[in-house]
Amino acid sequence: MTLFKNYYVRLLLFSAAVFVLATMLARVPNRYFESPHVYIITSFFFATTVLANLAFTKSDTKSRDFIMKIMAVSAGRLLFSMITIFVYSRVAHGHALGFAVHFMLQYVLFTIFELSYILKFIRQ
Repeated sequence: MTLFKNYYVRLLLFSAAVFVLATMLARVPNRYFESPHVYIITSFFFATTVLANLAFTKSDTKSRDFIMKIMAVSAGRLLFSMITIFVYSRVAHGHALGFAVHFMLQYVLFTIFELSYILKFIRQ
């Protein structure tokens, strides 16, 4: 239980740090980084990481089911991310490039965070 509580505290602190970093980066006067909706991206990845954690912790780490869940969640998140970027680019034309750059940066950061947790969970 303390592993899960520790995970959620770390996730919250990590999300706050990523949000602050992304907000500072969004203020850089460059078309590749300007995005007024950084909070949407951080909220999206926070929510998907929590949902992924709930899916991972429900199964045994030694089974094929666990590996299939990891692959399914990763593929689902990537697909949903691509759909989100596509929809946003259709809705907000002027800020689509900055949104996509922030989205991909946060995708990589949250994936690294999640994989480090999964490795700790498997070794436990």
